[in-house]
Amino acid sequence: RPRRDRHDDMGHEDGVHAAIVMNDRVCSGSADQRLIVWRGEQPPSGGLSYAQDNEVNFPAAVTALLFHAASRWLFCGLASGQISAFRQEPFTELTLHGHTAAVRSLCIHEAVLLSGSSDGSVRAWKFDVGSNTFQCVATIPCSLGAVFAVHVRTEAAGGAAGAVGGGIWLGAERGISCLSQQSLEPVGALASAARTVALLPYQGRVIAVFANGVVKVYGDAGEEFSHGPLGEHTTNTAAAIMRHPFANKDLLLCGQELGYVTVYEIPEFRPRGTFTTGYDGDVSAILDMGA
Repeated sequence: RPRRDRHDDMGHEDGVHAAIVMNDRVCSGSADQRLIVWRGEQPPSGGLSYAQDNEVNFPAAVTALLFHAASRWLFCGLASGQISAFRQEPFTELTLHGHTAAVRSLCIHEAVLLSGSSDGSVRAWKFDVGSNTFQCVATIPCSLGAVFAVHVRTEAAGGAAGAVGGGIWLGAERGISCLSQQSLEPVGALASAARTVALLPYQGRVIAVFANGVVKVYGDAGEEFSHGPLGEHTTNTAAAIMRHPFANKDLLLCGQELGYVTVYEIPEFRPRGTFTTGYDGDVSAILDMGA
């Protein structure tokens, strides 16, 4: 059973691999084999700070996180391939075994948990009420290598699933593989010279972010737009879409190596600027706090 404790010296002791928002808390998973839950506080001087609220220790580094608000499940993917699942009400703690390498991506579609792994596969898990366990109902190999992102795209009206249509999109080491939701068989592929970092849904399309600084937009008819690498934006290590709270513009934030983040206004892809986090490591997660 994972050990829960508190540290006087709050914070991780190694790099953060994943972070998510869970209700009014932030969760971060790290190479130090810990999940830390943070609560926001407003100090007397103003602004916002975070204090450690709880933590869970694991037998391996935390490499992926997912909180599903509707079911209240928190999933923690580990470097060992294990997935730990927690639910507060009613309290439940489960372990999902199957992957043989690090879990890199987690998502839920129609009550099915999809997990992508460095072992080059995606597994589909369903919760069985009778046995109170998650059971693996399908294992899907990915011909393009390790899976870093999983996205389920609704079938295009009047069209079948395809490489740029609906279905299950797997962002992998050598590009994007697309599967039929019905048969789970490959129906197309989009090759890439660099690994896929993120697959982000936007206005009925998919924004694909690649490690070499390239960003592409795919719609029902195929590739609609390609950007980069350009200038100093030659890497991508994380990505997120947010809405500027004052300008009311959608923003694409691309985390990079050496702690930099480049921001674009979308859908125009107008550069808004680049800033640094103050750290020289890769940006591994970008969170929208809903400000």
